[in-house]
Amino acid sequence: MDLTEFVKATVVEWSPRQKCFHVFTVGEMLDHNRRAFFREHSGVDFIPIGFFPTDRDADGFLKEAHAHRRELDGEV
Repeated sequence: MDLTEFVKATVVEWSPRQKCFHVFTVGEMLDHNRRAFFREHSGVDFIPIGFFPTDRDADGFLKEAHAHRRELDGEV
């Protein structure tokens, strides 16, 4: 995968503070993080936890990730 394709890939992020997932393209994630950096916005706490070639691949991962979080949070 070249960089042109990589920025179109799907990234799944996790926020430990907000306890939620976020799905972006890699390009959107980088744009969001750059804007936060230049504004010196320290409230950004999303951590990339997976990169996927398609949204469909990310959806499968998210199902597992949600189940794991519910288990960790005692919701199962």
